[in-house]
Amino acid sequence: MPRPIEIFALAFEMSISQLSAAYRVRPEYGTGMPLDIRIRFGRAIRRIRDEQGINREEAAERCGLHRTYYSGIERGVRNISLVNIERIGKGLKTALPELFRRL
Repeated sequence: MPRPIEIFALAFEMSISQLSAAYRVRPEYGTGMPLDIRIRFGRAIRRIRDEQGINREEAAERCGLHRTYYSGIERGVRNISLVNIERIGKGLKTALPELFRRL
């Protein structure tokens, strides 16, 4: 079964490498579409949390956020405010520039 990027490439008469170059991603990443910032931010804070060796519940408590809300942030399903981004930075003891550098 062809991958979605292959179907899209055929529909627009482009090679996968041309399509990937247009979206600035490598073909092995799947769909050829850049990841949503919410997903990238969630992955970044999860990596920080994993490096600190704490679970989601502990991270949420440190950040002053409800555990299910924090979980949604890590999964990329929450569109969070700047206030909560700052809370996460303080809770995980990570400067805001460092948080965004990890995206």
